[in-house]
Amino acid sequence: MMIFVFLLVSIIAGLYVYRTPAACFAFVLCMFALEQWVQSKSSFFVEYPWLINVAVGGLVLLALIVKRFRGEKLIPAVPVIGWLVVLLYVYALASLSWTPRSDLALVQWVKGGPLIIVSFLLPLVVRSYSDLIAGQRALLIVGPLTLVLLVFFGGEWQGRKLILETTGTLSGNQGNPLAIANCAAYTIITIVLFNFQRGKLYWEFFRWFVVVIGLILVIRSGSRGQLMGLFISIFLMIPVGRRIDHPVRFMSLMVGLGGMVAIFDWVWSEYATGIPRWTEEGAMDSVDDRLEMISILLRYWWNTPLSWFPGLGNSASFDPTILGFYPHNVIVEILAEEGLVGFALFIAIMVGTGYSFWHLARKVRLHQEAARSPLAILGAIMIFHLILSMKQGSLLGNSILFAAAIMISRISLIERRKAVKEKVLASRRSLLLGANLVGRYFNPR
Repeated sequence: MMIFVFLLVSIIAGLYVYRTPAACFAFVLCMFALEQWVQSKSSFFVEYPWLINVAVGGLVLLALIVKRFRGEKLIPAVPVIGWLVVLLYVYALASLSWTPRSDLALVQWVKGGPLIIVSFLLPLVVRSYSDLIAGQRALLIVGPLTLVLLVFFGGEWQGRKLILETTGTLSGNQGNPLAIANCAAYTIITIVLFNFQRGKLYWEFFRWFVVVIGLILVIRSGSRGQLMGLFISIFLMIPVGRRIDHPVRFMSLMVGLGGMVAIFDWVWSEYATGIPRWTEEGAMDSVDDRLEMISILLRYWWNTPLSWFPGLGNSASFDPTILGFYPHNVIVEILAEEGLVGFALFIAIMVGTGYSFWHLARKVRLHQEAARSPLAILGAIMIFHLILSMKQGSLLGNSILFAAAIMISRISLIERRKAVKEKVLASRRSLLLGANLVGRYFNPR
């Protein structure tokens, strides 16, 4: 039955992407959460987990093909930040030649490779504000549907993890709670910052319903970083996505934030009680564990001077003599494993993206009111992942952060080129008008 549902949904999604290529943005962000829901219903997809990943990758390729046949140029508008991101990952791949356990590192590349490829292709699809709006509208469909399926039609939970449908050989499989929380956070960020049509009360009911079920999943999955990240990113991006200079708008915003806090308080009281990860002791234990892993990796790197610049090699932390696992801090991981070379590339990417975002935010505030919301949502997703990078994940598993950076920089580049082109055209029109006036003066009829 689930195989038939999978095929039907894949066809519908393909038709949606064919009509609106940027809709693949939503499927990429919700991919792993959807995968777990399907796996909680059918052991077939537990045995063949790559099927959904291939389907989503196919949607991205379809989007690229459709855009190309519609006459859009995909490669020429790649910004410097895009090439720096590619260079960082190429350097990380090259570092496998000197990493202490290349066999363990290759396993991580096989696991993370598909998402990296999809994340690099996604910015080629989403290249303008209209693409952003289309992708975010799709997320307002796919995201809430995914959350509803997980909350109301999902399988059983064991602690913070969704239990996957199993056979005799796959007993004990559990889902990844962080992937579910990520999808919930993307959806909450989008639905809170999206500017719905004014005066439509049902949109507000829809908004807060989705916020409730999203927070339920974040808290039920014990995802502390996701909870903190979504609140911080929304708070920082509200001035970009909303006008708050008018008293009525400011009060409306305060009421909305108050409502979100009230919802959070209710969800917390209902779902966080009794979960060890939400206790102060549980949180402090996790902080201590992460600080210990970070200090071990940095100490190993510092005690190996020949590795200061080139790094220990990508995924070196998986070597049992170092950590045996990733350090749960992408920034420290890059410094230790890709060295000062990789760290300099990372800082350049973040600083360059920050400048591009500042340029876009200043422009939309003055001249492009309709672009405020989509830019704020994209910025919030990047900030969300930047916060997560300080407490979970690895370079190979955090490619959405870099995809968002490329999208921001690419839109900034296209907008700057458009502004230059408009100035050139305006100058030409002025020259032609001046020449016409001079011609009429010397050759009156």
